[in-house]
Amino acid sequence: MIMRKNIAILGAQWGDEGKGKIVDFLSKKIRYVVRCQGGNNAGHTVVIENKKIILHLIPSSILNKQTINIISSGVVISLDAFVSEINMLQKNGIDLKNRIFVSGLCPLVLPNHIAMDIAREKNNKKKFSIGTTKRGIGPAYEDKIARRALRIHHLFDINKLKDRLKVIIDYYNFQLVNYYQVKSINYQDVLSNLIQHSKFLKSMIVDIPNILEYAESKNEPIIFEGAQGAMLDIDYGTYPYVTSSNTTIGGIICSTGFSPFKINYILGILKAYSTRVGKGPFPTEIFNEISNILLIKGKEFGSTTVPIEMISTGSERSDMIILNNIN
Repeated sequence: MIMRKNIAILGAQWGDEGKGKIVDFLSKKIRYVVRCQGGNNAGHTVVIENKKIILHLIPSSILNKQTINIISSGVVISLDAFVSEINMLQKNGIDLKNRIFVSGLCPLVLPNHIAMDIAREKNNKKKFSIGTTKRGIGPAYEDKIARRALRIHHLFDINKLKDRLKVIIDYYNFQLVNYYQVKSINYQDVLSNLIQHSKFLKSMIVDIPNILEYAESKNEPIIFEGAQGAMLDIDYGTYPYVTSSNTTIGGIICSTGFSPFKINYILGILKAYSTRVGKGPFPTEIFNEISNILLIKGKEFGSTTVPIEMISTGSERSDMIILNNIN
């Protein structure tokens, strides 16, 4: 099968619909695949030679040798997680040379974001807890919107990096110590880690809109890979029990700078039953033996979230209401 269209692949439920498997399958004859939003709170599972590969940041297409895999500016990146993922792929014999490119505009997920995420969830306790993955994604997006984020391109000017990071760490430490009464984050440790990773990253940084424009000019089809699902969209999902980014088509357009008129097809991925993790409304959740059977047979343990997922067989009517809402 050879595709001739630019396709956006999005989750149409609460995530874990199987997007990674679809991207892996469709990208076998595709050169460009773009991951568009989220962070390492996403998890896509693919299998190669009977070995399970779990990807959190790098597009699922990385296992197909001809693909160029792109992470665009809507993604927040934990450099520790990113480097760990690359090392894991290399250990599994995956050739990555000139196959992974990252936008210099991506905000970074720092240790202070993770500490804040954990402290908030603990402080909120059960009554007000969102049920986050505790990986710092929400606080990282907060910094982006507040215009204080550290972005990847900041890593390559050491003096500005030092000054900017100091302001961020001081800002978070004041809250962590005085309000949440937890340990502070060591500025020097974070700085050293970032400097070390910056050398690793430098060759991967590119202008994403230019690459996509070039691909379009050569009539090369592009796959845009979303993360999570439509019902977790920050604007249109089950707020406040949502993720911190736009998981619907708007997130792809803003993240890549790609014209919406050049996306030929939007493919929403569904399962025959629904699952979700974390907190939030799930009106058709079931609590009987069928739930246990589906959890085990469907291997419904999220590749990012450790807890067993809530599960629902739903109904034709309730499923159609959700689909009409996100269409």
